Amino acid sequence: MCVRTAAFACALVNAVSAAGALHAQGAPARDDCALPKEVPSLPGATGYARRSYGCEGFYVQPQASVNIQVLSLRRGALELADRSVVFVAVPPVPDSLARGLKLYGNSLPAGLNWALDAEVRADRPMAWSLSEVVMTAKLPSTSIGLVARTTPRNRFESPVWVAVSVSAARGAAAAAAESATQLVVRIPAAGRMRWRAPGGTWTTVTDPNGDGRFVCELPTSLHGHVTLELQWAPRVRPVFGDSETLQLFLW
Repeated sequence: MCVRTAAFACALVNAVSAAGALHAQGAPARDDCALPKEVPSLPGATGYARRSYGCEGFYVQPQASVNIQVLSLRRGALELADRSVVFVAVPPVPDSLARGLKLYGNSLPAGLNWALDAEVRADRPMAWSLSEVVMTAKLPSTSIGLVARTTPRNRFESPVWVAVSVSAARGAAAAAAESATQLVVRIPAAGRMRWRAPGGTWTTVTDPNGDGRFVCELPTSLHGHVTLELQWAPRVRPVFGDSETLQLFLW
């Protein structure tokens, strides 16, 4: 079972059901932040701490080894240069899928140990102050993953990962313009992975960074609640294993 500890900000998940559905579980909070008590913050101004918009910063602990980590699900580009504030938006999610949404920011490179945790609502984009951590630490946008996750109604439900968008202006999420959605997952032991949408064909992705990080460019034709099927092959035995699934909400 994965909990939100060492790699707490990357929404850790395990394949636990026979059907391959992915589940996640939270961890004890400290001061309403997601950092567990046993995980220390990095000392200084950029250490993980409560801020006006949520909780953000760096922590001191190596990343845990788990099956699959959802690092990012973002619609459109992430442009942070020369901006002190950006707005993170999510689409309206049907009540049948969620009773609330949490925003998770994750460091894409293994071992960077940066996290962002906040509440996010479809009718009120989150104003994210970049000056508090990102600008101070000179954290590049290429190292940042963002994803929202539904709060399961009970422990038997799988969470749904919701695509987010980031813009310079405040405004509710709008799906008028077609924008590509990028999914980033980490599978520490994998050398290759492949994915497919319902009715689609397999797309194979390799790991160019050597840290089990895989980038999936999802087609713009996918909208709403989508079940994405995944398979991965270990580095030492390049044979794909059983299918696992991710529940996504795209727009």
